[in-house]
Amino acid sequence: MKNIMKKFKSFFYDEKGAETAEWALIVGILVVVAVAVYRNGGLTTALNAAMTALNNAINP
Repeated sequence: MKNIMKKFKSFFYDEKGAETAEWALIVGILVVVAVAVYRNGGLTTALNAAMTALNNAINP
């Protein structure tokens, strides 16, 4: 019984693959954002808006 509990604890506290899961989550969020930008007027509109905002911030 002690051996089973030891294996269970080692499995529970094992962090292998956690970094991979974090990267997968980040990539998933980026894909969702890219699809949303593409569907709501395209990438060109978003980039133009970003450039306009940067220009307004630099040259008030």
